[in-house]
Amino acid sequence: MGFIDTVKSKVKSTLDAVTGKAATVSLATQGKFAPGEIIECTLTVISSGNAFESKAAYVDLHGEDDLDENVLEKAREFVMREGDPVITIEVHGPFSVAAGETKTLTGRFTVPTDLDLKRKWLVRGRIQAFGNDPDSAFAVISA
Repeated sequence: MGFIDTVKSKVKSTLDAVTGKAATVSLATQGKFAPGEIIECTLTVISSGNAFESKAAYVDLHGEDDLDENVLEKAREFVMREGDPVITIEVHGPFSVAAGETKTLTGRFTVPTDLDLKRKWLVRGRIQAFGNDPDSAFAVISA
C-alpha cells in the first residue's frame, strides 16, 4: 500500500469513527417481549472497510409514550433524554471485526420486570466502538 492509500485509509477510519459508520449493524430478536421473559438476539455486524475492535454489543430498549409525535419533538426527547426511559443491556462481550468482514453475534437478555407496559417499546442493536457507536435503527418490539 502506497503513502496515498495509507492516508486515505486513515482518513476513512477517522470519519467512520466520528460518524458511527465503522460498521453496519442489524438486529433480530426472538421470544415473547414481556416482563421477566428471555429474548434471544442476533446482531449482524458488517465492517465498512476497516478492521476495528469493540468492547461489547448491546441492546437498547426505549419506552415511547407517543409514537405519533412529530420529528422535532422526538429529536428533542432523544437529545434531552427527557421523559422516555432508555434501558441498555450488554448481550455480548469484546470482539474484533476484520476489514470487510461480516460477524454474527448471538446473545440473550431478560426483559426487565419493572417495564411500563403502557408504553410502546423500541429496540435497537448497538456495538461499542471508538467514536460514535454503530447501531441499527430502532424498531417496535411487541408485547
